[in-house]
Amino acid sequence: MKHPLIWGGAVACGVLVAQGWALQYGQKNNQTNMQQSSQSAAEGKMSHPSVDARVANLLNTVNQGEIDEGQLMADHARNQAVKDYAKMLVSDHQKAQDGLKDVSSRANLTLGTNTALEQDSAKLKTRLSNAQGAAADREFLRAEVRDHAKVVRELRQLEPRITDPGLKSYVSQMMPALEAHMRQARSLMSGAAATGTPAGRAPGSRHSGIPPSGS
Repeated sequence: MKHPLIWGGAVACGVLVAQGWALQYGQKNNQTNMQQSSQSAAEGKMSHPSVDARVANLLNTVNQGEIDEGQLMADHARNQAVKDYAKMLVSDHQKAQDGLKDVSSRANLTLGTNTALEQDSAKLKTRLSNAQGAAADREFLRAEVRDHAKVVRELRQLEPRITDPGLKSYVSQMMPALEAHMRQARSLMSGAAATGTPAGRAPGSRHSGIPPSGS
């Protein structure tokens, strides 16, 4: 027969050990749940950037795409007015990009890209390189009207939700400039550039309204 004290002590030890395991297991579960929650939150932030970041990435992609396309067509275009328009795009969007870098730095935003727009720009450059003469000019101008209109629509949707004052001011100045680029391309399409005949300077090319760096 087991001594009551020994048996009781064994039971007590068993209870304590069981409680210890339960406590340890519970702590591990809590730690695991906290780690998973933190990871999910981090992944959520990565997959769903803020509106400010989305706007900055959008404009970063637009500026770089317009610079690249403009540089291509400044040499490749047949019509002189289209060449002038392409050169204006390069100049305006280089200034705009300088301003965006300054604004993003002040807002602690790391510039990324808009993947869809980046892919569209790459496809357009391929089409422009393969086209020749007036066909290349028309393709370029059609793309400028379409793409500028698309970007302006997206900015109008996002602008009310921008939280950084500097970025908000930058966007408010960029939208009229982008609309001006769109109107200039449309004017060229309806003029001599549409038929491939010689023409003068791109209409309105001196008044872009692009926000300068530090504005």
